[in-house]
Amino acid sequence: MRTRSKSPVENRGPTIHDVSPSSGVSTATVSNVLRGTDIVGPDLQKRVRKRINSLKLHSQQVAASLRERRTEIIGVAVPDITTGLFTEIVRRIEKRAACTDYQIILRRF
Repeated sequence: MRTRSKSPVENRGPTIHDVSPSSGVSTATVSNVLRGTDIVGPDLQKRVRKRINSLKLHSQQVAASLRERRTEIIGVAVPDITTGLFTEIVRRIEKRAACTDYQIILRRF
């Protein structure tokens, strides 16, 4: 006999909606803790982080980038990476991105 697979909702991992009631805080507070804002006090942050870790909740970067309409990705398209000029340009972009949270996607056309 074949059993039905679980729906996507049943297969999902923990969310901020699971953390907030068990921590006694709002989902906004959990979100602020995950994003690392300094709005939440240290004691409350510690309590929420403890619950986040116990539930093994991980920040959903893709979901956050869709919501904020920012990906923090720099796309670079060059005809030939071995050419000195393009190599230097890409190297400088990489160096600058290394100082931030940006990632680089390099594509040859």
